[in-house]
Amino acid sequence: MATEKNQNPAENLVEKAEARSEKIEGKVQEAIGKMDNDSQDVKEGQAKQAEAKKKG
Repeated sequence: MATEKNQNPAENLVEKAEARSEKIEGKVQEAIGKMDNDSQDVKEGQAKQAEAKKKG
């Protein structure tokens, strides 16, 4: 796997966009879980956000 130093700017931008998309998906899932009182959705949404934070 290439490191950030070896990636071209376009590849880096794609990875950041994917991470941001995953973070948004997690926020939406968490919010829906809170509205529906679904603790599993809240936990999964928070986990997606944490994973996205690690990626970029």
